Amino acid sequence: VNVMGYTVSEKLQQVMDSVVIPENAAGDLKFNQVYDYGIRGSFQSSNEKVINNYGKVYFKKTDEVVTLTLTLILEEESMTKDFIVNVPGIDEVVNQHQLLFPSGALENNMEKFEIVDGKLVLKENIVEATYESPIIETQAFQSLVASWAAITSKNATVELKVKAQVNGVWSEYITYGKWGLGLQNASHDQNNGIIKLSTDEVMVIQSTATAIQYQVILKRALATTESPKLSLVSFALEIPGYSYYVDTSELPKSKCYDVPRLNQNVVPTIGNIICSATSTTMLLKYKDLDFTEYDKEYEHRYIASIVKDYGNNIYGNWVYNTVTMGGYGFDAYVARMYSIDELIYHLATVGPVALSVKGKMVSSEKTYTTAGHLIVAIGYKYVDGKLYILCNDPNVQNVYCEYSESVIKNTWRQIAYVIK
Repeated sequence: VNVMGYTVSEKLQQVMDSVVIPENAAGDLKFNQVYDYGIRGSFQSSNEKVINNYGKVYFKKTDEVVTLTLTLILEEESMTKDFIVNVPGIDEVVNQHQLLFPSGALENNMEKFEIVDGKLVLKENIVEATYESPIIETQAFQSLVASWAAITSKNATVELKVKAQVNGVWSEYITYGKWGLGLQNASHDQNNGIIKLSTDEVMVIQSTATAIQYQVILKRALATTESPKLSLVSFALEIPGYSYYVDTSELPKSKCYDVPRLNQNVVPTIGNIICSATSTTMLLKYKDLDFTEYDKEYEHRYIASIVKDYGNNIYGNWVYNTVTMGGYGFDAYVARMYSIDELIYHLATVGPVALSVKGKMVSSEKTYTTAGHLIVAIGYKYVDGKLYILCNDPNVQNVYCEYSESVIKNTWRQIAYVIK
């Protein structure tokens, strides 16, 4: 049996079909120079003053349109393709990776719901109802983290379901499981052939998705039970080849928030696995919450029991941690940020966030390597022109430490817990 390999032309076409360049630039573009099969590629810009040949974007005051010509070369053959990219004016750059849907703006499918103080609640005598969103078109993404903020209880829950469209075909819904503050909430991995849920991330199994739709199910035990109160639904998208421009030129040179410090390792038995719960507790205490009535010794031990994903038997489910903060009345969600600049902007204008990190953590206080960890970024400062991220790291004895920009760049997984 002779098994014929791909021809050079077929290899070139396969690679060309896999290249994704966004139609609208929100930041610098990622250009590869080497592709599968050893194919080499180069881009030629029609206007290097707006996008250069290496993907650097220079935003202007007015909208610009640039043609990027990709040339792929393998052996003696080559192939070219033009990509048209719209570059918005500097004041019109749109965040396409963090989609937020405040409940106060919902209008469709509201027969069994009403909006009270900006929150979606069940109408009188309604025990359970499902809100389904319109179809939401997105940039082509390969994974997302969905989250929501809602005031809930053991008798009033919210469940979020998500589906995606891939190559014109819709998946079935996957669910994060119904969630109520104080319950033993459980999420379970799912796979419907198009998308799958792995702990907290929804992943596209092949190719990329270009649209999403969601359902939220509000349920209470009795008609007389207080309704759950949904504030927002959020989607953090992982978009190939995407970046996001953030102007940091007018930000202050330093910022630091007074976030209470908690060491995870002092908690008996589970101390080494509750970095996420400890970070969440620090953020809640920053918002002036106190949990000593539930655990006089270790408040983060109590919050660990709340954030725990009893389905996966972990404390580090990103979604369940932010949903816990939402359960106490805050607009909280899982965010994906695409640069240190975006993080600095958030620290300067909003407040502290928890960061998911992985790798070698080096500071003057401690050096260690982690396969997955959460720390709280409480601010930043510049020393002799070098940027440092100020952190409460629950794995450091005194908690407070400072990480250089390079350490954060090398370890941060671009995921953050946001609380407002």
